[in-house]
Amino acid sequence: MPVLAALVTALSLWADSREKLAARFEGEARSTQARVVEKVDQAQPRVDGSVAHTYFVDLLFATPAGQSVVVRRRVDAERFTRLDHGGKVALSYLPDAPARVSLANRSGPGNEQGLQRAALGLGGLALWLLWRIGGRAVSGVRARREGQQCPARLTAIRLSRMPGPGGTQARIVWRDGDGVAGRSLPRAHSALRGLCPGQSVTVYRHAGRTWWAGDVGKKPSG
Repeated sequence: MPVLAALVTALSLWADSREKLAARFEGEARSTQARVVEKVDQAQPRVDGSVAHTYFVDLLFATPAGQSVVVRRRVDAERFTRLDHGGKVALSYLPDAPARVSLANRSGPGNEQGLQRAALGLGGLALWLLWRIGGRAVSGVRARREGQQCPARLTAIRLSRMPGPGGTQARIVWRDGDGVAGRSLPRAHSALRGLCPGQSVTVYRHAGRTWWAGDVGKKPSG
């Protein structure tokens, strides 16, 4: 969760900066014609054997002060095919930073709208995870308070593919005397090193599920 929150924040800040840059282009940019001086097709093999292509063009233009500027811009396959060496491309640039350019038929210098959508999507995912984790926490507390305490046999310790706080994450898996299986919440693998398959662990059975005492705490005595 901390990593996801940091990513959402970073994307939001990036999208905000790109939106401000787009606003500068609307108010300050100058238009000109650039010449295509180079075309670059970067091919990258995929694991499935196919090839991914990324297309760039190098554009040369001059400012009113006589400064020559060369910029490389990524373009789609259709535009890459349509453009020829020496061909003309309409663009706009910032007078105080000529290397900041925006090609014609594009909204602003970058895809800030896409970044904003990505940030919103990650934000929604973060809220969903908070709701899901919060709901599981409430269910675990209820199981500890209202459920039946019973022993279970630890059957496995499973490593997670996703890293988290404390490094590699892991869960314990168990099965109680009635054959009801369960698994713990993820936690740092180092915190589970004292446990091993075959060991007995305390769980609480409630509403057809079992919860590990290590996750929800031990039931108060008395």
